[in-house]
Amino acid sequence: AYQTLWDEKAGRFAACRAEGELKMDIYAGHANSLALLYGLADRKQEPRVLDYVAARLDDTRALAQARIAHYFLYYTLSMLLERGRTSDAERVIRDCWGYMKHRGAWTLWETLERGNAGEGSMCHGWSAAPTALLMEHTLGIRPATAGKPNELIFAPQAATVTWARGVYPHPLGAVEVEWALEAGVVRARLSVPRGVKVEVSAKALIAGRQLPMVADMKRRS
Repeated sequence: AYQTLWDEKAGRFAACRAEGELKMDIYAGHANSLALLYGLADRKQEPRVLDYVAARLDDTRALAQARIAHYFLYYTLSMLLERGRTSDAERVIRDCWGYMKHRGAWTLWETLERGNAGEGSMCHGWSAAPTALLMEHTLGIRPATAGKPNELIFAPQAATVTWARGVYPHPLGAVEVEWALEAGVVRARLSVPRGVKVEVSAKALIAGRQLPMVADMKRRS
């Protein structure tokens, strides 16, 4: 059914149909982000759809006007990271959340435009996408398999970040992680509580390259 929204000439999905006609004059960043995230675009469509979404994210004015609101950016950023478009994801985080930081915000705004004017929700939980994504991808620690919370994978993914340090909260104890890029090798240190299994990837995706990774893992009793 989603394919009925495809427009071959435009190389993207329309946001909707009205009276049987594709509405190509309506912003469609959401529709195309979801098409990629959930595998609704075929292999031929994917590159064109991805270019469309990336171009929309270059438009900071559109972002400020909440065409892709902060809550929805969780889905868009997840899609970019899954496809290795890490630099695009990091740029959007800096453009949106970095802007809030530079404006002195100590909580997360719902949208840039209204937050900049001191309006709307100024403490918005749904705007917390980087909190999860920086942990899962940049720091690189996340569940390895759904339904098995004690099995984690460590696989950093970054484009402009060359080191990261953080703590992954776990019911059995904190998983402490630190990594840094040194002479073409990612060197990492992990402190893991007993009962938690961490699978360390042989390589890390840094600046678009698969780089070798050396990890020193300390297990705590």
